[in-house]
Amino acid sequence: MHISSRLCEKSDWAISGVTSDAVECGMTYITGHDRSQLVLLPEAVDDYVGSDNPVRFIAAFVDGLDLAAAGFGRVEPTLQGRPGYAPADLLKLYIYG
Repeated sequence: MHISSRLCEKSDWAISGVTSDAVECGMTYITGHDRSQLVLLPEAVDDYVGSDNPVRFIAAFVDGLDLAAAGFGRVEPTLQGRPGYAPADLLKLYIYG
């Protein structure tokens, strides 16, 4: 496969779903999905989880806890840096795992 050093030439390879015919001199936009396509998955994650699944009890239990009083650190997010994961979400994952 030959990759040209010039940016404005067509190439014979595809870039993440964009064919070489769509690439003309420069970059292209990422195209969306066809709006007439039917949805194959449920619209909400709750549709995947049954009403009797233990994960619902775990979520309700952890949501009822006062994590700061229980000694969990970083319950309040800091104003600097990248946001971290919520301690309640990590506890739910730990208990479920």
